[in-house]
Amino acid sequence: IKGNKKFQIEGRSIIAAEVLKSFILSILKHDEQYAPFRIVALEEKGRGEDQVTYKLSNGKKVKLKGIIDRIDIKDGQVRVLDYKTGRDAKDFANISSLIDREHNKRNKAVFQVFFYSYLFVKRNQSIDFQRIVPGIFNSKDLFQEDFQAEIYNKDLKQLVYDYSEYHEDYETILGELLEEIFNPQIPFDQTDDEKKCKFQLQYHKI
Repeated sequence: IKGNKKFQIEGRSIIAAEVLKSFILSILKHDEQYAPFRIVALEEKGRGEDQVTYKLSNGKKVKLKGIIDRIDIKDGQVRVLDYKTGRDAKDFANISSLIDREHNKRNKAVFQVFFYSYLFVKRNQSIDFQRIVPGIFNSKDLFQEDFQAEIYNKDLKQLVYDYSEYHEDYETILGELLEEIFNPQIPFDQTDDEKKCKFQLQYHKI
């Protein structure tokens, strides 16, 4: 309600609201099963002193930040979680594949949650923890009874239960990416894969 006006959900917004409601209730169901735990942060923005500075090879400094959907802790285990309402996959081949343009299944969602875990480490949190577990709550898997938030390494055939095992390699590829982005000698160019540039519209006859 705003002033004397009442807000009413109509049309497609009703469907969207019901989907969102189901999504939230499912998350709460899994939280209940995982409880007790403590919420450390929600939508952690990483502003000001929480920003991470990365120094490029040319001496320039790049400020890094990201809005982390959720950080919680239980028995010394910190979970860095990202919410996805799409059908983002939670598996990846290896760390290098996350920035490989030629890799047809380069997983941006996994790259993102690794980035959030990287930020958490670099911010020198005063939280006493034993390990960091990156995870994704996505609508593709969330409603399954055997749902797990952890991401999966296909090469090693195992879930990622400790980000520290990947931190050094991830920092390396992140550095490579930043060096390329901020190198004025390397131009931005369009991908050769036309499929990545397509957007198909479907028309239905009435």
